[in-house]
Amino acid sequence: MSSVQVNIRTTRFLATELDRIVNEGYFRSRSEAMNEAIRILIRRYQVAKLESKLAKAKKGTKNLPSVTKALLEARQEEDA
Repeated sequence: MSSVQVNIRTTRFLATELDRIVNEGYFRSRSEAMNEAIRILIRRYQVAKLESKLAKAKKGTKNLPSVTKALLEARQEEDA
């Protein structure tokens, strides 16, 4: 997969925290940590969109099992 360079500006605090996480060995580099953060952000955005669509579809189906609850539980397990 090809990569694209994205330059960002952030606060000194966030940069320091990012460096701390990298220095503690959770990630090999700032880039790797930022890529993971972007993946998490995108996944949360997609889940929020799905929750919204499910909520609209669920109207009038109060007696059926909660698909939203099942998805939220799966998300929490995945994040753990």
